[in-house]
Amino acid sequence: MIIPRAEAEAFLGVLARHGRLIVFVILVAVLGALFVTSILRPIYTATALLVVEPAPGNLLASGNVPQDVPNSGAIDGIVEIMRSDPVLMRAVEMVAPFEPSDFSSGFDLQPMFLGFFRIDAEPLAEGEAGRAQVLKLMRNSVSINRRGLTPVIAIRASATSPDFAARLANALGEAHIALEVAAKSESLRKARDLIEGQIAAASGQGLAPEQIAQLRQRSAELDAQAQLQLPDARLAALALPPSEASFPDKKTALAVAALLGMAVALALAFTFDGLASGVRSTDELVEATGVSTAVAMPRLSASRFDGTSHADQVITAPLSPFSEGMRTLQVNLQRSLAAGAGGQVIFVLSPGDGEGKTTTALGLARAFDAAGRRVLLIDADVRSAALHRHVDVPLAGGFEQVLAGERDIRQLAGMVRKDPLSKLSVLVNSEPSAVPAEVLFGGATFGNVLRGVRASYDIAIVDMPSLHWSAEAAHILPHADAVVLVASWGKTERAKLREAVVAIKQAHPLPVPLVPVLALQPSVLRWPTPRYEPGYSSR
Repeated sequence: MIIPRAEAEAFLGVLARHGRLIVFVILVAVLGALFVTSILRPIYTATALLVVEPAPGNLLASGNVPQDVPNSGAIDGIVEIMRSDPVLMRAVEMVAPFEPSDFSSGFDLQPMFLGFFRIDAEPLAEGEAGRAQVLKLMRNSVSINRRGLTPVIAIRASATSPDFAARLANALGEAHIALEVAAKSESLRKARDLIEGQIAAASGQGLAPEQIAQLRQRSAELDAQAQLQLPDARLAALALPPSEASFPDKKTALAVAALLGMAVALALAFTFDGLASGVRSTDELVEATGVSTAVAMPRLSASRFDGTSHADQVITAPLSPFSEGMRTLQVNLQRSLAAGAGGQVIFVLSPGDGEGKTTTALGLARAFDAAGRRVLLIDADVRSAALHRHVDVPLAGGFEQVLAGERDIRQLAGMVRKDPLSKLSVLVNSEPSAVPAEVLFGGATFGNVLRGVRASYDIAIVDMPSLHWSAEAAHILPHADAVVLVASWGKTERAKLREAVVAIKQAHPLPVPLVPVLALQPSVLRWPTPRYEPGYSSR
């Protein structure tokens, strides 16, 4: 059966997106099985083999040659007899003394529960109740089955100790043999007693002395035969104490746990993948925003700490998929921006928080810098002030005070810092601000700042607040020459994207170039599988 390429790629994509979840669930299942099998009380199984060989009668029979093998019905009948209560009780008497905990519990959940917690079972009851309890323990602990169509009967006994398991299997075979011999002898004794009764009544019946002598001889023969009877079965192979426990089977349990864990993990992975309500492809992003094209940025597994960013990939790994995506975004914006005097201002925003906006802004700024442009990256996200956690530069502080009119705008030049990895200039905030949006961005100061930036730089990338802060967006967006709208894979909903596009159009008096970016997109495996480079996350 050939799996269609599209379905195979979708399946591999789910594995790539939820690989950690799958590995975690399988690991939990295997460790759980290992824990359970380690604390369960071990069960040992011993096997004795009984061969059915019909005897000629007794030890006095001439030749002592076994008769033909009985038919299958006779052997099956012996199996049923061995499962009967008298045989089981005789075996119990032969292995006594014992404790209830010596037997295997079979499918009885109560002894398994007690054994799991290493709790000893209650002692046997007295009388008929104790007898019924013992029979139940025996039936749970032994199994008697014929081996195919052969005259061999396998007696399997399970117990919590190897020695007791072997004793129990052997005792069951010996009990059947003993009861069979006893039954044959008893029938002969009954025939002898009948003849003795005839001898006692011989005088009244008028029997001749010769006839009485024959009866006495027959009675003596029956008495001798009763003491020398042979069984129709023998123990061909005695059970030996097993060297390893038959339960729990750790290898089988771990294999089954791994398979079940994989099944559960795949079910969870496909369920979570199907429940993702946000956009999950550039095609969906293009449809939601109404533009002609979108750019995808991969999700990468490397951890990010303060002072470093996954946007460092643009400098440290210029051939990585992340860097290629940033260059694609930079080229698309360059084509969209109208040629004219002065620098261009590009605003980077997202519908909500934590969608990769700041990382995208920094990566884009470094991509423009690598293209030979003079670039300034401005942290206008005064509500989170997250940029300084991505760029390892000293904090100057005071940017929000300048916007609020509390400090001279000419002091901004001293607040600009250099990116340690590139020639990029960076203007960062030191901490989140609670100043109202109309004070920071509604006055003439913000416009004056942007005019100075346009005169000094070719490109200004503004990391603005998310549209969660709609007031800030309403004051900032009218100054944009282009907008980058960042959506997070599987998180940003289409309705939020459509609302963002409406907000951008309402805030800007003229149509402004809009380039949507699908950030944090998981890798999708394809044939041939490309090399997977580490990358970024939004937080």
